[in-house]
Amino acid sequence: MPLPRRLRATLPIALTWAAGWGVFTISLLSYYAYRASRSGYHVPNALDLISDALMASGVALVAGLIFSSIFARAERGNDVETLPILRVSAWGAMTGLCFVPVMAGLWLLVGTPVAFGRIARICLWFAGFGALSSAAIIAIARAGSPPHPRDPALLNADGGLEGLVVTRDAVNARDMVSR
Repeated sequence: MPLPRRLRATLPIALTWAAGWGVFTISLLSYYAYRASRSGYHVPNALDLISDALMASGVALVAGLIFSSIFARAERGNDVETLPILRVSAWGAMTGLCFVPVMAGLWLLVGTPVAFGRIARICLWFAGFGALSSAAIIAIARAGSPPHPRDPALLNADGGLEGLVVTRDAVNARDMVSR
């Protein structure tokens, strides 16, 4: 697949991941800031919250690009309707976990102490974000895909199919047979 076509296929997935992670991050940090202000602790200002949400969105954009590239290769030829949601979520969780070593390396680079508990929490968050994001992507894809031709909702009382559009390939096949 040429690069522009592949980028056109992966970019919407990556942008969906970025938007979801950004909204969730700013919501969570706003909640923590509210709780901190009620307890008398220092509250970060709005620009800090927005910059953290943008950073999470940037990480999610890269994670979404990686997920969509790996997922397109691994699940090539499979129909969206037949993909098990747990397998798709596992792909997303593994993609999220790919960023944990990067985060730990960045912390070590800037001199932040890296504790096992902190790494475990980051693993849980990133794996959870990845699994939820990939499940949401598949749910969106399933909602937008046309119904399967043998869907019982399309069968009429005679057992025939109702409301299907004849494609150009079907017309060409019929014309070849009738010659």
